[in-house]
Amino acid sequence: MENTKIYVMVNKENGAKVECTEKFLPEWFARGFEVDSIRFGELLETESSQDGDKE
Repeated sequence: MENTKIYVMVNKENGAKVECTEKFLPEWFARGFEVDSIRFGELLETESSQDGDKE
């Protein structure tokens, strides 16, 4: 099981939440998100995070 540092990000203007790894923090900061919390584990896979290559 992977033990990655996961950042839970929130955009306080519209209430949107996302999870990302440290690699993508600058992009979410640029979109107005702030770190809400940090957890360790795996990114949760959602329908919107899939590659979309299923037929």
